[in-house]
Amino acid sequence: MALQRQTPFGSGSETPYPSIIRFFRCLSRSSPVFAFLAICCLAAGSRSSRARIRLLERDAASPGSAEKLAHVLARLEQQIPTNPLAKCDRRPKTTPASRKHSVVLRQTSTLPLKKELAFLPDLRNAHGTIVCRDLDVFDFDRQGEGIVRHWASVFVL
Repeated sequence: MALQRQTPFGSGSETPYPSIIRFFRCLSRSSPVFAFLAICCLAAGSRSSRARIRLLERDAASPGSAEKLAHVLARLEQQIPTNPLAKCDRRPKTTPASRKHSVVLRQTSTLPLKKELAFLPDLRNAHGTIVCRDLDVFDFDRQGEGIVRHWASVFVL
């Protein structure tokens, strides 16, 4: 008696058809249809574009088209305000500050901070180098380490 080889799917007749093969088989049959549809859409678009161009050329060749354009532009200019900032409210609308907000604002304003000038020549924006201290990921943050040490030595409460 011959030994039959067992597959993980059972006997050979029950093996499911791999879905990737189905996908590529359907793709090979449907790709010409999609190509035909794309060509039809492009042809219809160019046909309508040519029709619009013909219409514009016909309008431009008609007498009085320049006057029509001048009247339309004059109407548009009348609608534009002469002073656009006149309608703007100069005072920004702020939400009323709560009591806690006022306390935090006063405390922050009394901190003895002084602006310091820092120059890092190879960086366009030094904010990330100075503030975001992630030395394990970003090696260029080490350039801002001296600035932070200086601030720590100067800042005394």
